[in-house]
Amino acid sequence: MKKENKENKTLSNIYGAIVLIFIISALIGIPLVAKKNPLMALFMFGIYFLFFGMIIIVPMIKEKSLKKNIPILIFPIIGFGICVVSGIYMWGSKYNIVLSEKTVPALILILFVIMGVGFTFIPMISNKNKKEKWSLINAKCTKLNSRFLNDNDSGYSTQTEVYAPTFEYSYNGNQYSTMSNTYSNVKLPKIDEYYDIYVNPDNPNEIYQPSIANSIVLFIIGSSLLFSGIGCLYLLLK
Repeated sequence: MKKENKENKTLSNIYGAIVLIFIISALIGIPLVAKKNPLMALFMFGIYFLFFGMIIIVPMIKEKSLKKNIPILIFPIIGFGICVVSGIYMWGSKYNIVLSEKTVPALILILFVIMGVGFTFIPMISNKNKKEKWSLINAKCTKLNSRFLNDNDSGYSTQTEVYAPTFEYSYNGNQYSTMSNTYSNVKLPKIDEYYDIYVNPDNPNEIYQPSIANSIVLFIIGSSLLFSGIGCLYLLLK
């Protein structure tokens, strides 16, 4: 057992070292290459995005949690797209370049539509299935776990504190204490009060607490991407 743990630790260290070397090489190499060959620098940037996305996704696949984090797929998709477009301009024929100028905008807009559908309908379907197949129980909120989200959209670095509740509950004669994987700062549950939550019968440590606020946010984001993508795609192909 100790030998196995030691081997896992060694592999983890090697993996971390490779990732660190790749990141440092990209940060140093891309600006240097950009001075002589901007398209190659763009291609390298695409590889960086693709690699970064895969670093995040591979552990999620192993933990079987990718379904809960579908939006993270945007990183490898963007990276792959950048590699394809820059590669066509560097090594493709004139016909392929002209074709890419017509098709790339359409593909980007189609990606917007797909993302819009994902943000709008996947959470709705997933939550509906949980309500139908999971067990509804009454649980006590015992703690509000906090974290800070960084926001640089306004040009100034600001932090927003968000919370995820921990619930204690009894299921099939066993006691559980589970933290929700959804953080929010809207309509937070109160400590020592009881709330209805859904428990996965196959894994009682997995819970779902319905949140209208989170559903509305995802719906607004998804519908915005969906309808803007459809509208722009219609104008492009008209």
